[in-house]
Amino acid sequence: MSDAAERQRYTVISSDGHAGAPMDLYKVYLESRFHDEYEAWRAEFQNPFGDLVDTESRDYKRNFDSSIRQSDIEADGIAGEILFPNTIPPFFNGSPFFGAPDPKDARELELRWAGIRAHNRWLVDFCGEVPGRRAGIAQILLDDVDTAVAELQWVREQGLMGGVLLPNPNADSSVPQLHAPGLRAALDGVRIARPARQHSRQRRGTQPRRVSVDTGDDVPRVRLVCTAPARAADVQRCVRASPRLEVRDDRDR
Repeated sequence: MSDAAERQRYTVISSDGHAGAPMDLYKVYLESRFHDEYEAWRAEFQNPFGDLVDTESRDYKRNFDSSIRQSDIEADGIAGEILFPNTIPPFFNGSPFFGAPDPKDARELELRWAGIRAHNRWLVDFCGEVPGRRAGIAQILLDDVDTAVAELQWVREQGLMGGVLLPNPNADSSVPQLHAPGLRAALDGVRIARPARQHSRQRRGTQPRRVSVDTGDDVPRVRLVCTAPARAADVQRCVRASPRLEVRDDRDR
């Protein structure tokens, strides 16, 4: 290949891929003390997303079947992916990053954290099936800062490369904003080429609440990447940017 031809080559990375485990597989990644409650939740659960109802379809299986997924993305000329969640983790009624209702009590919060951890642990294994080609985005909840910090530390140790997905709180949410020093420091701990992310959609019928990521002078600059906003202006409308917050719309890259 000539030098000119070599210079014309480029690598395509999908910045808005979606993946998740099938419902029953998530049980494998749940701590055993939650198994009985998982079975009760699973028996009552009704999937709200039409594209996830047909569990025999290729589209559904693409979420977790590596052979199907790699065949499809390579046919499209895609070399690698940044992976947001797609299926619903245990103990949720809908996707947590679309603004699920606040938990009603401490037990429900504990169960949701168990579901989030199950997804993150599955994601580590899924990304490991094709090393270097999947950058998985870990999920956290913000209701319990200490638990969020511990999960971020675990994420860093596992080497997930896609960053951290901040949930999309709704206007009626009581979730605290992101000013806690421990959470800021933990976000900085995974900051190296791993931004904080937000997928810009909220629960239908509500208005998005501003997200505050006040990094302060004692914490290095934090990058917040907003994916799939309805329009570019929403990035700045939904985010109160401090002088040390770098805000990016992933369509600009």
